[in-house]
Amino acid sequence: MANLCFVNYIVEGEQDTINTICAALEKNKDKLPELWLGTVLKDCGIDVKEFHREYVEKYKKKSDTVLSIETYAEWNRSKFTDVLEEHFKNVAVYYDISATEYGSDVCETNDETGKYFKRYRCMSSGFEDGDEDPYDIGLKDFKTEKSLFVYLKKKTKTLATMEDVKKYNSTDSNEDKIIIIDKFTGKVLSQEEKK
Repeated sequence: MANLCFVNYIVEGEQDTINTICAALEKNKDKLPELWLGTVLKDCGIDVKEFHREYVEKYKKKSDTVLSIETYAEWNRSKFTDVLEEHFKNVAVYYDISATEYGSDVCETNDETGKYFKRYRCMSSGFEDGDEDPYDIGLKDFKTEKSLFVYLKKKTKTLATMEDVKKYNSTDSNEDKIIIIDKFTGKVLSQEEKK
């Protein structure tokens, strides 16, 4: 997937479960920011013989039932979400990945409703490789709608609102080259799925 991967996890569950995970984190806090996530799982009573090298940078208990954990890993996230949800039947684990690979960004989340991780995805479609058209923006993710439109205005000099994008997309001369903006749902929607 990528050379360096930063993952934010939100663990949501019953107070006893969150306390168990927090106790495992607290027990090893002197190892931050190089605390192996596998160690945390072991201290929660989970058998992890083979587990990807993902490290905890920091964590914060947001409430009695919500815990935030920030990690980093090489290449990709671990199976932390699956392992935790399988062991503790009363938790939901949301993740938000921000990764870099040779200068390009890779983003992914399983938070399809935007409960914890809100993001907007913007992509251009119908442009030829190597196009130097300012409207060929590729695929980019933004944390807020405002930051998305600040970028579009700077890049295109004309697109500053959703209405501007709709007008651009509806122009006959642009019928094959469009810009798609979507609240990030963990996957890129094709043009057919958008309709």
